Amino acid sequence: MKIRKLDTTHPADRNSFLDFPFHLYKDVPQWVPPLRSDMTFLMDRKHHPFYQHSRGDFFVVESEGSILRTVSVLNNQIYNQSHHSQISFFYYLDFVEDFQAASLLFDVAISWAKEHDSNLIIGPKGFSRINGSGMLVEGFQYPGTLRVPYNLSYYPGFLEKVGFVKDVDYFSGYLDRNSHYDPKVYVIADRVRQRDNFWIKSFKNTREMKKFIPEIQRIHDEAFRGIIDFQFYPSTPEEFEMMAKNIITIADPEIMKMIMRGDEVIGFIIVYPDVSKAVRKIKGRVFPLGWIPLLWAKNHSPRLSLNGIGILPKYQGLGSNALLYAEIEKVIRSKYYQKAEMIQVQEKNFRSKDDMESLGVQWVKRHRIFRKSIDWGG
Repeated sequence: MKIRKLDTTHPADRNSFLDFPFHLYKDVPQWVPPLRSDMTFLMDRKHHPFYQHSRGDFFVVESEGSILRTVSVLNNQIYNQSHHSQISFFYYLDFVEDFQAASLLFDVAISWAKEHDSNLIIGPKGFSRINGSGMLVEGFQYPGTLRVPYNLSYYPGFLEKVGFVKDVDYFSGYLDRNSHYDPKVYVIADRVRQRDNFWIKSFKNTREMKKFIPEIQRIHDEAFRGIIDFQFYPSTPEEFEMMAKNIITIADPEIMKMIMRGDEVIGFIIVYPDVSKAVRKIKGRVFPLGWIPLLWAKNHSPRLSLNGIGILPKYQGLGSNALLYAEIEKVIRSKYYQKAEMIQVQEKNFRSKDDMESLGVQWVKRHRIFRKSIDWGG
């Protein structure tokens, strides 16, 4: 059994990392693979914007030519600068149910973190904020979601066995068109429309959506800056544009919303059709013909993914939240949509969690970020 750092410039190494989860999850219908084009770009150190400011490597544990485990380890300098920390992340963690193989790769991840002067390693936490965070600890029976981690049920126990402990949890849940919501949400929403000149903007096409990427980044950063408990860190313009374009590719312009006050953009809702079922069908391959099922799912999926809400701080608490949540409820009841998944609300984000519950959201999944202190003793 040996550990190997991959040379991501070699197609064979990239493919070995990408192929392993397909073998591991071949009998798990809930698992959603990553898009292979996303992963190939992620491993492109010359062009992916993450490598402009930070470091990351990919490792495998092999035995007799077979891969038993994979992991990526990264040191995000923007995160560390924002939090005045010395932390490394791990992500893309997969392994067979073999404690020896698992412990070997944790050892190399911690050694890598030491080489980058870290005193703590946390994860799963990815290369960009478009990636979901945490390891699934509850809700294994529910379908996974594109770009949100799904893992086998024995994973959390293995992490705890090698000394990892809970850092923070994220909840995901469903809201369907038959959910019972608090009618006061609509009353408050109507009041702020009349009182404060708030209104909801929809989009005509993806070209119009792209024009607002800088505005959405500005609002997103202002809304979360300084909230250390939420593990927020800013993205570079190149990273944010990459994330936005990935979402726009599968978005329905009619249901993406921005909240306006007069001509000023003050908030947004990131919601898009859930194409996870199509991604499973095409096994993560968009080319040469995988784009056809993806396009069909984009236009016909009965499920939505809600993956971000932001309001400028000076307008929070003035009823603008109610306007956004009322709009979410309207979107779910529009067209052919039956259900929306509210993705990864952090347990300490009490306002959002309470607001979602007032709409009738039932939390069914829990993802956990784990942490482990790094021992620098002899």
